[in-house]
Amino acid sequence: MSNTGLPTISLVKPDQFDEYRWWKPQRLWSEPRWFYGMKETQRASKHPTPDTVDAPLRELVEWCRSKGIGTLPSCAGHFPTERGLRRVYLGLRKDAVWVQSYGLTLRCSESGTLQVYRNPEWKVPDYETWAAPIRRDAGNGRIGVIFPIDDPRRLKVIQALRGIEGVCAFGRPFGVEITVKSKNKVHRAYLWACVTRCVTSI
Repeated sequence: MSNTGLPTISLVKPDQFDEYRWWKPQRLWSEPRWFYGMKETQRASKHPTPDTVDAPLRELVEWCRSKGIGTLPSCAGHFPTERGLRRVYLGLRKDAVWVQSYGLTLRCSESGTLQVYRNPEWKVPDYETWAAPIRRDAGNGRIGVIFPIDDPRRLKVIQALRGIEGVCAFGRPFGVEITVKSKNKVHRAYLWACVTRCVTSI
């Protein structure tokens, strides 16, 4: 979800994740889980806290952390059910009550710092306007891996990933952006296992 300008709620596509800092709402219930994105002009590679990383990506992110390799905001790709979407939407409406009144406490997924967000004009769109783009983006996942300057491992990773069906790796200065289009949860697990194996074997 994103908050830009006068805050609105909308889907942030995986290829735009880098432009945001991600904040997890702090509330009495833990599920369903989602994050709010606050857009920033400059973003650098960070090490997210493990509890904010999707399960298929945790091994890869932890390995990168252990090797001093930075990662960018990521998403494994999701397949929400209609019931699940409605649960999230109900949670957003509950959040709106707090945002418009006392303020909603958010925790940064990178630093762990807390921030209270309050805005009496914050609005939640109607359900179908909010849900339609989420359905269309189902299965799309992405992570950015940032290597030290001139690290030869970057090219090795790009070359290895080209052999995996369903995975596209895009080179960028000192980094690799890995995108995945999966068909279902089993296919998603397979693709991310392949990505993890390629990256961690360099």
